[in-house]
Amino acid sequence: MRLNKKNILGKGELPPKKYFSEYITYSTSNHTNEPVMIYVTGNGSEIFKKYEGKWYPGTRLIDNTDIYKAIKEITGL
Repeated sequence: MRLNKKNILGKGELPPKKYFSEYITYSTSNHTNEPVMIYVTGNGSEIFKKYEGKWYPGTRLIDNTDIYKAIKEITGL
């Protein structure tokens, strides 16, 4: 998913629903392995640290399936 450089959005702004396709484009219709940054803060955020480097030793990368597991653990679900 990429933002269109012609329609720049400010921090916290979302594109208008009826113009979504003018703001967002997709480079593929399949999954990619491109890393995506997440920022976690607040109660339970330390749980994410136990997943860092699990799949990718020596890094702080967390597999997307482990993000689900951490959220599940934090919420007690």
